[in-house]
Amino acid sequence: MTHAEEILVGVDGSPHSKAAVDWAMAEARRRDCGVLLVHVSEIAAGLWTTTPNIRQGLRELARPILDHAVARARSLDPTIKVRGRLILGSPHRALVSMSANCVLTVLGRQGRGAIAAHLVGSLSQSVMAHAHNPVVAVAPDGAGAGRPIERVVVAFGDRPTSMRALEFGISEARLNQAGLRVVHAWQPPRWPHLRGAVEDPESAVPAVRIARESRRISALLAAVAPQCTDLDLNPVVLAGQPVGVLSEFCRPSDLLVLGQHRHGRYLPATLGSVISGALHRTPSTVAVVGEAVLAEEPAATTEVDRAEQPLPSGLIAY
Repeated sequence: MTHAEEILVGVDGSPHSKAAVDWAMAEARRRDCGVLLVHVSEIAAGLWTTTPNIRQGLRELARPILDHAVARARSLDPTIKVRGRLILGSPHRALVSMSANCVLTVLGRQGRGAIAAHLVGSLSQSVMAHAHNPVVAVAPDGAGAGRPIERVVVAFGDRPTSMRALEFGISEARLNQAGLRVVHAWQPPRWPHLRGAVEDPESAVPAVRIARESRRISALLAAVAPQCTDLDLNPVVLAGQPVGVLSEFCRPSDLLVLGQHRHGRYLPATLGSVISGALHRTPSTVAVVGEAVLAEEPAATTEVDRAEQPLPSGLIAY
């Protein structure tokens, strides 16, 4: 078994870290792959400022955290190959670098609410923004080793991008024998009187716009429908703010899949407000998949024109 056939899991001994281990073991059983558990003991100033004795002391302090995680993983399924690795350095750099050689990265996630919004942490968000593979943030009460995923929810945004999030969602739905829901949140305009004169006046009417968006998403899914005859595939269009729609639609037993724009090497990678909000508010486990951005539509194209044009050959991501 190569490293590319392993699931990378960041562990730190916390309860949400244990939930990540449980989820990763269940996923490894479905994928028939191994699990690599990594604990990174942070040295903010760098290894060059420490002595060998200090580094050895840090390893001894951190070793029980990793050993307990490995023991927990092996107790869940002794047939799965589980490795543990202890690293001194930057958690962000270590996890992002190691993600390049694994099929999936799994991290724990705090609960919901105002306090949890500040506890999701810069580490989780930075790993999600820069990882080389899909990153799953496991909800503490979500689907895990003892609770199967019941639905895979793929969220559509407003920008045409590649098919990676949908492909990941289809794969997960098939692995879990779960239903697949494709959700798009249409947000009514806040300032209807500022719409251009050439725009369809009915485009801001919720019923009209929802029907139009439903036709567009159905046309997009028609391209992949022949590959999904074995899945319960349903598109859903709802009116409202995206984070609110997703938090209301998703259940703890769901896996929410979000596409994240990767604009290029020289632009900062960020998660965006929708992904950050979903991590704070949705009750489900969240998967973030890096998406390559496709060419945008011309600015002069109106809403009426877009409704009549064929869809781009890509997903819509946040």
